[in-house]
Amino acid sequence: MNRDEIKKYLANESAQGILPGLDRIRELCRRLGNPQEDLKIIHIAGTNGKGSTGAYLSSILSCVYNKVGWYVSPAVIDEKEEILIIKKDSYNSFDQNKKTTELYQSFYLSDDVYEESMTEVIEAAEAMVQDGFESPSVYEIKTAGAFLVFKKEGVDVALVEVGMGGRGDATNVVSKSLLSVITPISMDHMQYLGGSISMIAGEKAGIIKEGGRAVTYQPGVKLESGGGTRADKRKQRIRDRIIATLREEVTVKEAGLFMVDAGALSVESMDLSKTVFTYKKESYNTRMLGVYQPWNAALAIESAIRLDIQPDIIKKGIETAVWPARFDVICKDPLTIYDGAHNPDGAMALNKSLKELVPGKKIYGIMGVFKDKAVDEIIRIVLPYLTDVTTVKAPGERGVDAEELKEAFRKINPWVTVEAMGDDIAKAVKAVQTRAKEDGACVVIFGSLSMAKDIY
Repeated sequence: MNRDEIKKYLANESAQGILPGLDRIRELCRRLGNPQEDLKIIHIAGTNGKGSTGAYLSSILSCVYNKVGWYVSPAVIDEKEEILIIKKDSYNSFDQNKKTTELYQSFYLSDDVYEESMTEVIEAAEAMVQDGFESPSVYEIKTAGAFLVFKKEGVDVALVEVGMGGRGDATNVVSKSLLSVITPISMDHMQYLGGSISMIAGEKAGIIKEGGRAVTYQPGVKLESGGGTRADKRKQRIRDRIIATLREEVTVKEAGLFMVDAGALSVESMDLSKTVFTYKKESYNTRMLGVYQPWNAALAIESAIRLDIQPDIIKKGIETAVWPARFDVICKDPLTIYDGAHNPDGAMALNKSLKELVPGKKIYGIMGVFKDKAVDEIIRIVLPYLTDVTTVKAPGERGVDAEELKEAFRKINPWVTVEAMGDDIAKAVKAVQTRAKEDGACVVIFGSLSMAKDIY
């Protein structure tokens, strides 16, 4: 099968939707010779920051190894970015004047490698059905394809990003890993993962292996004795529940848990070109923007330490890492920023980044979002920072209709200036940029990473 045929096949199979559980992927991988068992895997789960943390780690690891595999879920700009092969020093040799997307295009698989591996996986999936097994989901087929590609390509280490949750995610078919990395956890995908933060954290913690090691960062608030606002106390209680759940998992599995030392991180400077920060008395700088990036970087640093990577290599990897579509300046005139911000924690991080990096600017927001997100809460968080709003429909059936999203804004604030512009995202961006240029405003596109392919 060629790429187009594979794409059509997967599109036809996608009607199954999300199917948690490991029975199908176990059988599929068994028929492929269990390629995942021959890989050295770093497994990444969490709600926010998986991609950014993976970008830092892929940059660090590419300073050490000849070939690094990276399974990214979901694809943001191009479906080819789901399975990446990163060769030694790729980040270091990248021309910083070029677009970030050009670097990632150099990581894409050749058609031959992709077609050969995916055809083998699809044939195994069809044989399963003929033998009376339940048909694997599209995500399971892609996951098995990633494992097979990494084995055939002989990667030295593979970064494997969880699609949703952890315990029942197809990537958790792996029986061992070098490290389990758990990024900040918040309420997301509640219909699949559970309605409480402890239940969701339990699903994420499910990637931790027997006798393994896990590294995590979970943001909290430092409370003075008897002090703190109600919101601060609530945030700290949530963090305590998450950490307690993670500790329960590592206790049961006799694993080790290492945490980012929040007290050892301080931001020295931050602008639209780079952020300088100190962690455990070492100075680092990153080109990845957003107030949350030093924390994602610190998680990658702690992970690299557990992998016995030398400090100078870690520092170089942090400095050269890039990752598109996360508080990413995609245009300078007018200043246009793209940020996924698809859940409340992401929306709050976006607010803090706007306050820090574009103070005093009018902000024209463009929002598209999926139906299964906390839409009203995201709006309440971001709305006070927006001068006006344009709503669009995020791609696919999960996208909230632009008119419906417009009414959601008006329900929260009847006086907000908001316009619905349908599903032509590129057209909406151009229209808002034209107004912003005349008004000296900043354009911020947010709510879903799925819109990136229509913008970049």
